[in-house]
Amino acid sequence: MNRKLSSCIGYFLLVFVFLITACSSMAETKQAPLSEFDLVEPGVLTIGADAAYPPHTYLDADTKQLVGLDVDLANEIGERLGLEVKFVTIEWKGIIPALQAKRFDIITAEMNITEERKSTVDFSDVVFTSGHVLVVRSDNTDIHKPEDLTGRIVLVPIGTTEEQEAKKYTENVKTYSLLSECFRELQLGRGDAIIVELSVASEYIKKSGGALKVVSGPWTETQSAFAFRKDTASIKLREAINKTLSEMRSDGTYDLILSHWIVKVDQ
Repeated sequence: MNRKLSSCIGYFLLVFVFLITACSSMAETKQAPLSEFDLVEPGVLTIGADAAYPPHTYLDADTKQLVGLDVDLANEIGERLGLEVKFVTIEWKGIIPALQAKRFDIITAEMNITEERKSTVDFSDVVFTSGHVLVVRSDNTDIHKPEDLTGRIVLVPIGTTEEQEAKKYTENVKTYSLLSECFRELQLGRGDAIIVELSVASEYIKKSGGALKVVSGPWTETQSAFAFRKDTASIKLREAINKTLSEMRSDGTYDLILSHWIVKVDQ
């Protein structure tokens, strides 16, 4: 009797150990995505963003939530990678130093790819293509193309490709921390023109109620992408995001998000 009891106990112990091992293995499998990438916060894709760059990233006036093309793209990528997505808002001039200081994992896809930036950050595959246009007040009849900016006051956000472009045509370049400040100053008559990407110009012109207009078609081509730290830990994350972007293009999700946010404007 004792021998049978001992055998039963031994059997149940083996079953118990097996179940514990199996459950542990399942838990590890479930947690795998959290440790797959070297992130600032485990299981969370933390993204740096300038919250004043519609339609890419900006605060909704009613909800006070961050919305936009880049926000929707990032949320979709996070969901497909099994990661929570969190945004950290910061002024554009400090966004690369903050990335390097590991305040976040990546920068939103509003950053234009340039050779100078390639020396400090790595980029994903191209996410969005646009080009620079000129925005002036609606009553302006003198400015039609970049060459007309000679001697004019051009307003641009500091540390941007727009600032670099403006300096090719005039010495009178005024820089601001926020793009919204440029548009406010232009409407107040404190400048003659703004150089900005067409996709962004569309949003601000719509909000101006007819006070502003675009006077040139794009004379440059800009390509923007997600930006990453230049370290080995970011390689796997960059590869995963590139793969996910490719899948989103193939299944139509990318085009669906793009069509929701990009508004055409007369040029």
